[in-house]
Amino acid sequence: MNEIKRQLNKKMGATSKRAEQVIAKVNEQKRQKQPTKKSNRLYYATFTTFLAVITFTFLVVNPWSSNDSSQTTPTPPVDEETKENIDLPLQNYFKKDGDVAYFLGMGNEYAGFTETTTWLFDDYVEILEDNTGAVMQKIYRIKTDAIELVYQEMMEFEKKSFTLAQLNDLAPLQTIIKLPITDGFTFEGKTMSYPVKLITPYKEYDNLIQITEESEGWKNHFYYDDGDGLVAMKTLPKDAKDGEEILSLLGSINELPTLNKEKVISFRNLSTNTVEEIPFYQLTFLDQLLLYKYAAGNFELTYESLFKYNEAEIGVFKYHCLENYCEMAFVKRLNEEVIFGSKVWGEMQSFKRSPNLENVIISINHDEYYEDSSFSRSMLHVLNIDKMAVIIPNSNQDYFTDPWYPIFHYEWIDDTTIQAEVPDVENYESPTLYKWQQSQEKKRKIIEVSLSY
Repeated sequence: MNEIKRQLNKKMGATSKRAEQVIAKVNEQKRQKQPTKKSNRLYYATFTTFLAVITFTFLVVNPWSSNDSSQTTPTPPVDEETKENIDLPLQNYFKKDGDVAYFLGMGNEYAGFTETTTWLFDDYVEILEDNTGAVMQKIYRIKTDAIELVYQEMMEFEKKSFTLAQLNDLAPLQTIIKLPITDGFTFEGKTMSYPVKLITPYKEYDNLIQITEESEGWKNHFYYDDGDGLVAMKTLPKDAKDGEEILSLLGSINELPTLNKEKVISFRNLSTNTVEEIPFYQLTFLDQLLLYKYAAGNFELTYESLFKYNEAEIGVFKYHCLENYCEMAFVKRLNEEVIFGSKVWGEMQSFKRSPNLENVIISINHDEYYEDSSFSRSMLHVLNIDKMAVIIPNSNQDYFTDPWYPIFHYEWIDDTTIQAEVPDVENYESPTLYKWQQSQEKKRKIIEVSLSY
C-alpha cells in the first residue's frame, strides 16, 4: 500500500510540475500580448480543461497500472491463519483444507464414511462424503450469521466445478447452523441445543452444537464443534428404543482409526451364570462405536454356549436386544480366541446339527403383526462349523430366497438336505399368510431344500 501511495504522489508531483510549466508559458504569452476579455476566458477555459484531463488520467484511468478491472481473480483456499483474520466466525465449524476425516458407524452398512474437506473460497467449502456405496458432493456457503447448504448431488465420475460467480448464484437448499448459538433457538423447523457433551473415538467434546430436525417419523441429530466441524450424526425413530439408532462418530482425522487393543469387555455367560472378561479386539463382530454409546457407558452383552466342537465351543453372543429380539453373532470360541462366523437379528428358537456334524441349522424367529393377528416368521440359518461360514439353502420353489417364512418343523434328511413343514400357500406375503391363518383348515406342506456351497 505504501508503494502505491509513493507512485501516486510521484505522478501527482509530475502533474503539478507540468501544470506550473503550462502556467508559466501562459503568463509569458500574456506579457507579450495583452489579451481581450474574450481571450482571457478562452485561456482560463483551456487551462482548466487541461488540468482536469491530466488529473483524470492519473487518478482514474491510471495507464501505468497493470490491473484489469474486468477480470476477477479467484480467492485462494483458506488456511487456518486466513480463517482467523476473516470476520466469518462460522468458518470454524468446518475442518481444515485437505483434511480427511474418518467416521465410524453402526446401525446400517453405510453409517461409516470418510469426509474430505476442500476450501473453494473464503466463504465456500466443499465436502465429499464417501460411504463406500456412493460419494456425495456438498457445497456450503458461510455467511456472517449462517451456514447454508447450496449444492448436494451424488457424484458419478468426477465432482462438479463452480466459479465464484456460479456459487453466488446458487439458491440455498437449507440452513445448517444459524446465529445466535443459543440453547433452544429454532430456525427452519430445527432446534439448537448448546452446549452438548459427547464422547467420540477421536476425543471428548464439552461444547458441541446439537441441531435436531424431524421428518417422516424420524429424528435426526447433528453435532458440530468449533474447530473440528461435524463430529457426529444420529438418526432414530421418534419412539426409538436402545439399539435402533443409526450412529456415526468421528474416529480420526488424517489417519486411519485404530482398534482399541487395551479395552476389556465384560459379559455374562448364560450357560454358567458367571461374568467373564475378554479383550475387545477379539470380538471382531462388535462395532467400535459400542464403546462410546451413551457417554462411553457399558452396554449389555451376553454369551451362550450351544455345543462343543473338538476342543472348541460353538456359541452365540447377543447384544442390541429389544425384548427377546437381539443382534446375534455366532462364534467358535477357544479360551480367549474367538472366530467370528455370522450375524443375524431376531430370536433364536432351536438348532440341529447335520448327521456328519459339519453343519448346524439355527432357527431364527421374529413376530409379524398384520391386521388383528400375529404370526411368526422364521429363517433357517445354516452354519458350516469348520469354515464358520453361512451356507444358503435353496429349492425349486425358491422358498429360501427371502428367508423369513413360517416354518413349523424342520429336519436333516441327510448331510446336505433339509426337510421343512410350511403353510400350503402360493406366496408368503402378509395378506396371504393372514388369510391362511384365518382359514379353518390351515393346510401345510412338506418341502425339501439342499445346501449350496
